[in-house]
Amino acid sequence: MSMPVRDKLNIDELRQDFPITEEWVNLDNAGLSPFPRPVVQAVERLLDQRARKGVLAYWDWVETVQQTKELIAGLINASPEEIAFTQNTSEGINIVANMLDWKPGDNVVLNDLEFFPNYWPWTRQRKFGVETRVVRHRGGLITTEDFAQVVDSRTRVVALSSIAWINGLKHDLAEIGALAKQHGAYLVIDAIQHIGVAEFDVRRGPVDFVACGGHKWLFSLLGSGFFYCRRELIEQFEPVYVGWQSDADRFNYEFRDYRLAADAQRFMHGNNNLAGVHGLHAGISYINRIGLYNIERRNRYLTDYLIERLRPLGVAFLSPLEDKYRSAILNFIPRDPTRVQELAAERKIIVCVRAGGIRVSPNFYNTEQELDSLIEVVRECQ
Repeated sequence: MSMPVRDKLNIDELRQDFPITEEWVNLDNAGLSPFPRPVVQAVERLLDQRARKGVLAYWDWVETVQQTKELIAGLINASPEEIAFTQNTSEGINIVANMLDWKPGDNVVLNDLEFFPNYWPWTRQRKFGVETRVVRHRGGLITTEDFAQVVDSRTRVVALSSIAWINGLKHDLAEIGALAKQHGAYLVIDAIQHIGVAEFDVRRGPVDFVACGGHKWLFSLLGSGFFYCRRELIEQFEPVYVGWQSDADRFNYEFRDYRLAADAQRFMHGNNNLAGVHGLHAGISYINRIGLYNIERRNRYLTDYLIERLRPLGVAFLSPLEDKYRSAILNFIPRDPTRVQELAAERKIIVCVRAGGIRVSPNFYNTEQELDSLIEVVRECQ
């Protein structure tokens, strides 16, 4: 078992930042993160600025936009020029799916642990004669070898969530990226369950495109997110939508033809969700203060703690338990998952049912005592 990290994190102090802990045991951070106080304060400052200064505050916000790109880039080992803001993961996936020049007979390799945003935009390309190939999991596990069996010379895209939303399966992006490159395919990643809770490096693979919403592990608002495009690819693609944000000289308001920005800014079009950008800025800054390594280590300890105490209760696990595939998401299968969820809710414990199991996704501010309260619920329902 991983050792506790109390030498690195003062959990009691951190819990003061999360008002949700005053009433609820939140073990569904993979669903929607509660805001820490610094994020609430950052968004409130933005709203107050607009109320008091109106358009005069705009240039302060432009500076925050650039700073937030830099924070995102630092979190994923990218450059700010490779980052564009989006509303959510779905928008980022759709950017790629709809700007590729598809040819009949091309194929996209997917898997059945994907959430719909990383499935439906690809199946929609069937109208161009594109085949979608779905790798099926075995007991919650999909390996690089499984992908290798279906990737071929006509594969244009390998699309997957780096951490699966259902059971937390963590894919080896270096292995899968090498497989994609071997066949000349793009690697497109839904990273919403990964970035902010575990190390993510776009240079491993390398990853070509990343879509990520901000409302889960990054502590930002619904309707916030970002899109990453590898620098070498940016000018090879025309965005599906263009607007004033797409332009190389976007603050030149003279009536004229557009010239696409040379960086990932070209994939943006209208106004940003500035409240969401400020939320991302505050959320990533908060993560950086704690330390991503500390967060990942703490969460590994918490999931180890759960596994060790659930095993004697006779539950099965839909999550792979090998180190290589582990993440902060754990899915276990008790005798009656629905009853476990209902009894947990009665006791102010938030979990969810996914794929016939209980999905639990603690974060660093959760405690052993909170996990014990869930374990007691499971014990009573077995």
